[in-house]
Amino acid sequence: SSTGRAAVSKTAGWGFETLRPCHLKRLSTDWYADQLMDSQTESSNASRFDSALLAAALLLLGGAMFAFYYFADQFNVLIRMLGLLAGAGAALALAYQTVLGKTVWSYISGSRMELRKVVWPSRQEAVQATLMIGVVVLIAALMFWGLDAVLLWGVKTLTGR
Repeated sequence: SSTGRAAVSKTAGWGFETLRPCHLKRLSTDWYADQLMDSQTESSNASRFDSALLAAALLLLGGAMFAFYYFADQFNVLIRMLGLLAGAGAALALAYQTVLGKTVWSYISGSRMELRKVVWPSRQEAVQATLMIGVVVLIAALMFWGLDAVLLWGVKTLTGR
């Protein structure tokens, strides 16, 4: 209605497309479909080798673990442990080459970044919180003990024992 008021939107009539919720849904659905098609095309190319790489990584890790125990009599623990760590590192390097490996690595990296953002409590705050939890647990235990004693007395009274 044109009653002399200014338009609510700052972009009204200036050539911008509307961003009403129904239009946002259409835009986001189209974008999501495009992204899904792109990822399916990439994943179909990558998934051909991903299974083989993951299987090779598992075989390499299994072989390193087998060698660790198989050569128990011939080599000392330090050399066997270095071989096991080298096999595990090589298996991780192989697994990282897959889409799954890169996804897991990005998740771990994101988790580490979020962990750095956490404001950890000071020692005093941690001790105070621990003591408060202990006090609340003690109070709850006493309340449950009292309730149990009252119920036991009531049952003994009703049953005549």
